[in-house]
Amino acid sequence: MDLPPPVLDLARRQRGVLTRRQLTQLGISPAQVRWRLGRSWRLVLPGVVLRDWALPSDLQRGIAALLYAGPRSWLSGPSAGVLHRVLAPTPRAQAHVLVAAPGPPEGRRVAVYPAHARRGQTSRDQRSTPLLVPAESGRRPCGRDAAR
Repeated sequence: MDLPPPVLDLARRQRGVLTRRQLTQLGISPAQVRWRLGRSWRLVLPGVVLRDWALPSDLQRGIAALLYAGPRSWLSGPSAGVLHRVLAPTPRAQAHVLVAAPGPPEGRRVAVYPAHARRGQTSRDQRSTPLLVPAESGRRPCGRDAAR
């Protein structure tokens, strides 16, 4: 069962990572996807498949996370560092993804809150770890942002 050229082209551009929706939009039936998942493809995330049975690479995991999170998402933190070759990849590392809040971006404010201390953090770690949340979340800002 060969795949049509549009599927192969998309798989090449996305490093072998595809969503079930992309596959059905390009003419692959759900039964064909299930058949391949049982034999030569791997389910990476719900609704995201890898056209290989091997474990996904760091890049493939990042692409899978972006496809799963949707079009208004991007890689962040260590995942972005690995993608840009600033950080060394670590085996089986989690993909860090940010997703934009729904709605128009104009008029949206972000307030800075102190991060709650986690077990094992020093006071220096606490000062350098701000927590950003949308100002519309109902939490009250502290520090400089309280006067705004």
